[in-house]
Amino acid sequence: MMFKKLIFALSVLIVNCPFSIVHSQLSLEQCIELGIKNNNLLATQHANNERTALNYNFGKWSFLPTVSTSSGYNISYGRKLDPFTNTFGVNSVYSNSYSVYSQVTLFQGFRYFKQNKLNQLIRENTKVDFERTNERIKTQVVERCVAIWKLQLKQLQQQKVIDGLISFKQKQKELVKEGRIRGLDTLETSINIRTQQINLRNIEKDLRNETINLNYYLGKKITENTEIIPLHSTIEPITSTLKINVDEYYQLEDLKTKLEVAKQQYKVEITQWMPTLSMIGNLGTGYSTNNKDYSIPSTPIINYDNQIRNNLYQGIGFSLAVPLFNRGDLIKRVKTYNITKGEQETLILNKTLELEKRKLELKNQLEFLQENIRIQKEICIDKESIYQISQTLYLEGKIRLVELEKIQTDLMNAIQLSNELGIENVKLSMINLSY
Repeated sequence: MMFKKLIFALSVLIVNCPFSIVHSQLSLEQCIELGIKNNNLLATQHANNERTALNYNFGKWSFLPTVSTSSGYNISYGRKLDPFTNTFGVNSVYSNSYSVYSQVTLFQGFRYFKQNKLNQLIRENTKVDFERTNERIKTQVVERCVAIWKLQLKQLQQQKVIDGLISFKQKQKELVKEGRIRGLDTLETSINIRTQQINLRNIEKDLRNETINLNYYLGKKITENTEIIPLHSTIEPITSTLKINVDEYYQLEDLKTKLEVAKQQYKVEITQWMPTLSMIGNLGTGYSTNNKDYSIPSTPIINYDNQIRNNLYQGIGFSLAVPLFNRGDLIKRVKTYNITKGEQETLILNKTLELEKRKLELKNQLEFLQENIRIQKEICIDKESIYQISQTLYLEGKIRLVELEKIQTDLMNAIQLSNELGIENVKLSMINLSY
């Protein structure tokens, strides 16, 4: 009976637990792949890509002729002179008309090819925006993973501190029995242990919050207990899939594409001031109650089928339109294009310099960071030695517990800083500086 109650209590705990037991452990590369595949973060880019694809595909149909049809039904009332009786009478006329009209542009400065080229450039620009958004997602995923790595190392270090304090407290108890130290010191160590345990709980809380943020970018349930392979247990090689381009690179590519789009847009607009040659064709017929057969007594209305057949007409022709005066609009367009072109070229030059500056800053940052890591490791070794010696001095009664705790805090801070510098080094190594 007690066993059944225990099983029931555990099942209730699992169901109501806000952080579910679903468990998975992922590498950084797997996290990046999941983030890129998360369509919720790419909804706008997918929609833009589909729109530009539609414009590009249907733009190829623009060389086809336009075909339209129309029909009409008219009723007219009025007085009419009868030529046989030379008298006026009220007359009502009903008429129908049917026609088909077609037009195709034969020449307009090769607008068809230039417009298709413009649509293709716009489509390529959408792909650049897609890649740029993917890089932003990769950056966010890496930021979350880096935050988790730091917390994992901090959690591991904090647990080591607690274990060390517990072991140190056992030694204190033995010394208290021997009368070499005060019993009050063991109480202070107990308080320190509990304080460190509170710090450990806070680290675990921050780790859970960062995991929730990571799940959002990966498209997982935010309550899923996703674990990242700790950096201290396995350092992943920085492969090409893990390389991240800085945003200035995509800003430069975007400016280059915009310049090409502006050039092509100008070519398309210029075709408006070129001669346009079109071919026009039409086919039509009609019926009217006013069409009568005067060769027959009482002049009956010619029947519907005969009228439709006899009134049939068709035609084909060509139309040439030559722009002569546009109130200076062409000159305005040319000058506007030259201003835009000059602006884009200047922006491209500035962005190229900005990208080079950014690359140089990152290289210098990485170089100095690696040197700082080396120095910080030496500091940690020295502080570890100082702490071990200080422990011995305390156990010999030569220094107070407060001094030992201060030395321990300094060692913890130095180790934590060394760990964070190492993670920052891995993060900077992921940035692609080869372009």
